[in-house]
Amino acid sequence: MQKPTATSVFKYVIVCTFLVFISQAALAAGIDLKFSHSFSPMHTMQKKVFEPWGKKINELTNGQVTVTMFPGGALGKPGDQYVLAESGIATSSICCTTIHPDVFR
Repeated sequence: MQKPTATSVFKYVIVCTFLVFISQAALAAGIDLKFSHSFSPMHTMQKKVFEPWGKKINELTNGQVTVTMFPGGALGKPGDQYVLAESGIATSSICCTTIHPDVFR
């Protein structure tokens, strides 16, 4: 392994500093996580798990991160949930792994 040069260390510090400022700016502006699933809006998972989880994230981040729920397949059918998260339409989703056996082995 080569010993780092002063130039490479300087570049590393600049990049890290830039990332810190970017992340602080993003938190100052607030982050909205889009959570998608195909359970009914009245389903026990929505009421007893997902909603408290979203509220806890908001609480732990002092309101800087919110979770917007998209229940009932609002963004897509059950088979679309993985693709929604993979493509960035949703930040995260719940999907059935048996629908995508080629992806989840």
